[in-house]
Amino acid sequence: MNTVLHIGTEKTGTKSIQVFLAMNRRRLRDRGIVFTKSLGAENNRDLATYAIRDTEFNDDALSALGIKDRQSRSAYRSGVDERLKSELRDIPAHSRFVIFSSEHLQSRLKSPAEIETLKSLLARHGLQVARVIVYLREPADIIWSLYSTALRNGTTDPPPANPERPHWNHICDHQHTLSIWADAFGRDVVVPRLFTFGRESGQDLIKDFAATAGVDMNDLAVPLLQNRALTSTGQTLLRGINTRLSLADTDLDLPARLRMVQAVSDRFSGTPAPVPSTLRAACERRFADSNEWVRRRYFPQLVQLFGVAPDADRGVTTAPTVDDALDAFADYWQSERRAHLHDRT
Repeated sequence: MNTVLHIGTEKTGTKSIQVFLAMNRRRLRDRGIVFTKSLGAENNRDLATYAIRDTEFNDDALSALGIKDRQSRSAYRSGVDERLKSELRDIPAHSRFVIFSSEHLQSRLKSPAEIETLKSLLARHGLQVARVIVYLREPADIIWSLYSTALRNGTTDPPPANPERPHWNHICDHQHTLSIWADAFGRDVVVPRLFTFGRESGQDLIKDFAATAGVDMNDLAVPLLQNRALTSTGQTLLRGINTRLSLADTDLDLPARLRMVQAVSDRFSGTPAPVPSTLRAACERRFADSNEWVRRRYFPQLVQLFGVAPDADRGVTTAPTVDDALDAFADYWQSERRAHLHDRT
């Protein structure tokens, strides 16, 4: 059966696309389109975790699953095989194609061998990849968004000034991504789309994905925008909270900390903090050749791949006020009160 793989990249609205597919799963199924759930209800991350060849077992998903040696990985892979087999066995006879979506396919599968492992798994279950959809975003914007996620996860690092981290380089090197996936599935199968400035509005992204994947949008629900960006104030507050509440503290009440982070994120999300000019300039130097290769190969009609970037350090970056801090604390207090009342019922 034909299969569509949506592989990311990270920070290109993947959560919104996955929520769209999940909330319309039944209607899509009636139309002959299967969005699987045995490998993840929204993010089908088990596909990536299955294929990853982390010999040190340091990947966060492997750690979370308790996979720390070859034996436990083999057992996990057998479980993935069986779950996928069971789900595909029960799909309607009129099904036309299957969709898998996970940004971790691009960010975690870094070698041709890993992608071949994925390809072999799918082929074993009669799934032939007809389309690989990947959204490409300006590297500085990806890294800046990844930094906001890191703040939500507890980092105390200062804002990045350059892209020189292996994980960032892998995600942002679009030439490498398109090359290794095209080598595995064919250039005509790989369909890059540009996640351009302003597409974060959500609906335009969903419509673009649906058209590219071959999904009729008629009568399908469209979710609200997921994972909104942190404002400058939100970034500063979270960095300060992380500094004072270190994740290294084993006595830290993690659920309570997560509720605090959510309170800050909810109140201080919206217009993103401006990308530092040093980071944007460093990314332009680092990825110029890669972006130009992608432009020539896939988007020759464009003068440059991502157009003109917004002015560096656009907007005003201000320190949080006392009122900002009090608002965040009040939101957190309310969330704690709700959690306490829930625990008593």
